[in-house]
Amino acid sequence: MSRDDLENLLRNHLGAELDAQRGRAARQFESRVIEPMRVSLATRNRRLRSLRTWCAVVSAMAACVALGFAVPRLLTQPKLEIAAVTPTAEISVPKTLAPLDGEKPVLEGLRYTSSQRTIDAGPALLSDGVPARRIIRQRVDQLRWRDPATGGRFEIIEPFENDLFVQVHQQ
Repeated sequence: MSRDDLENLLRNHLGAELDAQRGRAARQFESRVIEPMRVSLATRNRRLRSLRTWCAVVSAMAACVALGFAVPRLLTQPKLEIAAVTPTAEISVPKTLAPLDGEKPVLEGLRYTSSQRTIDAGPALLSDGVPARRIIRQRVDQLRWRDPATGGRFEIIEPFENDLFVQVHQQ
């Protein structure tokens, strides 16, 4: 037997043995490595879906609890009503004040405005348990003038607020 014959014989024998194995390695790799990864991905997706569902349920429950606390507070707050509003009172002062000791006028265009309103804030209990009404008086005083020396305009706004409690006489 020559060397070439031996080589052909070995090639045919090994080819016949290995041809049966051809493609088998890829199938084995897929079944042992890739397939478990697919299963673990499906399991992980299932777990994530379950986690999302629980998060949604817990969030909905938290929203219900928040609404349970907020809605009664909104419904029971007393509504403020305006009992009486006085119109704005304006006092006009001459354009310039009389100068002091022959000097230039101190203020020009002095203007005073006062606005006020009274609000009935609803029923209240005094410290000794006596029923009363809470009345809120609000006032805003506004003073405007112009300085002739600098030409600047000035304005002072002062807000005031008083709370009054008027005893309610029961009949």
